[in-house]
Amino acid sequence: MLVYRIYPHLPGAPSDAAGHPMYVSTQGAGRLDNPGQYRIWYLALEPAGAVAEAFGDLNEWNTEMFAFPSLPESRLTLATYHLQDDIPLLDLDDARNLYVRGLRPTQIIERNRTATQAWALGIYSERNDRGARIWHGVRWWSYHRPQWRIVGYWGDDSPRVLQIEELTVATPAVTDAATSLKRRVRLPTAPPSQVREAAAFREEVFKKATTDDPAEAELPDSCPNPATPARRRARPLDLSRL
Repeated sequence: MLVYRIYPHLPGAPSDAAGHPMYVSTQGAGRLDNPGQYRIWYLALEPAGAVAEAFGDLNEWNTEMFAFPSLPESRLTLATYHLQDDIPLLDLDDARNLYVRGLRPTQIIERNRTATQAWALGIYSERNDRGARIWHGVRWWSYHRPQWRIVGYWGDDSPRVLQIEELTVATPAVTDAATSLKRRVRLPTAPPSQVREAAAFREEVFKKATTDDPAEAELPDSCPNPATPARRRARPLDLSRL
């Protein structure tokens, strides 16, 4: 199966250091963390779900949110991993699995780390008749939207990284999550030099399109002719098309 997560990417970082897709940071504060017993990977089964888990609490999404100041020169990045399809993950979206463990759906999704870490440790500690651990992780639904499925994986074998993708506000996973969560997206502002060039181009087009001299009315090849002179009188220019 393919799984996804957001992590701070630092080019050239070794695999055992922050900034590498195979690095898992110090644990203890995460919702299912029990660092004395296991190391856990927090993953999503959908790219948009991974994005939502990382940025869902922000009201406005913009390019600045991909910065990660605690690791200088790094950027938050989407990584794709592979997990074996037959890994035993307890499905907490199944009411029977909750019932036999005395759990309610609200206890799964609530932001109460003491409670969620406790039931996670209980599931981790379940053993079969031979004393072998039954579950290598759990699967539940995202706090932000139930259609996104989240995985907490504590198996001995690490996921295999397949690819990494730099994030922008135009990345499909980001736009998908922003649309579902109805987040306001602020697009990056063009550099001043590009703004001036665009303004000069629009001014040139306007002058040529409204000239009384047909010989001067030819527009640059990069812009469609928005007005064709007729009887020395130009049609109004629709500036909204520029």
